[in-house]
Amino acid sequence: MRRPSSKSFILLAVTTVIYSSLYLSVNWYSFYYQSQNFLYWPWELEIPLVDWFILIYFSAYLSFLPVFFGLNYQGHLKIAKALIVSGFIGCMIFLVYPTSCAYQRDLNEVENFKLFYSFLWTQDNPTTLMPSFHVAMSAIFLLPMAKHSRSYGMKIFYGCWLALICVSIVLVHQHHIIDIFTGLILSYFSLKIVERIKNHG
Repeated sequence: MRRPSSKSFILLAVTTVIYSSLYLSVNWYSFYYQSQNFLYWPWELEIPLVDWFILIYFSAYLSFLPVFFGLNYQGHLKIAKALIVSGFIGCMIFLVYPTSCAYQRDLNEVENFKLFYSFLWTQDNPTTLMPSFHVAMSAIFLLPMAKHSRSYGMKIFYGCWLALICVSIVLVHQHHIIDIFTGLILSYFSLKIVERIKNHG
């Protein structure tokens, strides 16, 4: 485990502000001012809400920790750039083709963790679904860690964590299945773009 430098803490704060501001502002704009599209298979609406998966859903916000304590500042900078690139690309997609959630948000359907769901549904409008920023963000953090880890056990851990996050966005009725795949694609290209810029810089 590395001790992050002061530069890494500043980078974390700046990246968090930029990424969150991008998403929340476009999410707000899309909810109030855009006509929404729906991209899902009808059978998806039969998928039950599994309330305890909200814990895995929120664990995505901790997925930066392996990067933060496992990489040096240059590694942090690369991941931060990929995250911001994904934010700009994702927001452009949201503005060009806004998508909304077909699941009904009803706290009466939630037996446990009502406070978590109430917070999520209050802060995040049911728009800007595709690609999933939740999946893209988690993949940008966890895929490089899985790739470079020397331990097969840790590779499996990171892969399983990401897979569970992908499943969770559907099981908490926050996203549809297509949002998972587009989120993964967004993370892949964002990492590749940053890598290519670095190699040609």
